[in-house]
Amino acid sequence: QEYAMWNFCNNHDQWRMQAMTTRSHFRMCLAIITFWPGVPLHYAGDEQDFLTPGMALDGWGREDMAVSLAWRALRTTPEGNPADGDSFDMTSPSYRYIRRLFLLRKAYFGDFGRDACDIVETPAAPVDEVLVFTRGCAVEERVTVIANF
Repeated sequence: QEYAMWNFCNNHDQWRMQAMTTRSHFRMCLAIITFWPGVPLHYAGDEQDFLTPGMALDGWGREDMAVSLAWRALRTTPEGNPADGDSFDMTSPSYRYIRRLFLLRKAYFGDFGRDACDIVETPAAPVDEVLVFTRGCAVEERVTVIANF
């Protein structure tokens, strides 16, 4: 029950991470939330590489909710805005990346009912600007995540 909370990289109250940093930073965040105990939550549009700046409070955080000429007018990539038109693409790079992460999560942590699955181990001495943790439901099913910021 300790890790029953949702973990997320993006939500409607903040700018999308990938609009403020890089796709690499965003993908690192996705890997962390996938393997950290709890429920990884993906904000709608993250799987489609939406990166429109802004948030719901300033009217720009809902591009995946409706088709609008506003998305066509706001170019977020050289090709335009992924939110312009039908945006459910199961072949998009981020959709495939998230799917692979979830398949790994299911393979290693499929039995979420055991307390052993939520044990997180970290190095005794922290490493500057590097997040390292190990987690697994059994010794032979352990995964180590290393994220260099």
